[in-house]
Amino acid sequence: MINIILKHWGKIVLAVVMSMGVLNIKSCLFPNKPVKPDVPLQENEKMRFTVNPKKNSVIIVTEEGQITKYVPPSGSVTVTLQKDGSHKSSVRNKGLCFTPGFGVGFADKIRFLADVEFAYWNRLTLHTGIGFNKNPLAVGYAGVGYNLDQIGMSNSSFVGSYTTKKVYMLSFVARF
Repeated sequence: MINIILKHWGKIVLAVVMSMGVLNIKSCLFPNKPVKPDVPLQENEKMRFTVNPKKNSVIIVTEEGQITKYVPPSGSVTVTLQKDGSHKSSVRNKGLCFTPGFGVGFADKIRFLADVEFAYWNRLTLHTGIGFNKNPLAVGYAGVGYNLDQIGMSNSSFVGSYTTKKVYMLSFVARF
């Protein structure tokens, strides 16, 4: 059993990353519907806006109900209040960025990584970088990462990538 896992670990990692992507696409295609708020609005309130940095989320309570939106670490939130008291909120949960980081990866051997996250879409991220070891000294890679903010590590990603040596690499990357 262990030999099978070791022989096909690249395909297993690819399958795990792809399944995380399917869950990510589902959450984008079927957004949250308003639910009954935990704490109802006061008489004079038209909207309440709460940021939860531990879960990287924004909770918006309106007269229609409560909606929770995920905000990636590279994303942002914009709330515009109109003169009539209504609001318009938008969450930037996809886009381009330049976020350097470092990490450790394992392909054919353990490598220390210099990494750059250059795009994000909800919890999925695209990475590229260079892995360092004695022989060969440097190996380039590109891959797909998954943000680990659900376990309290919002500056970290689990990355499955493909290297210039034509092998799969599994890595853990921290951004700064």
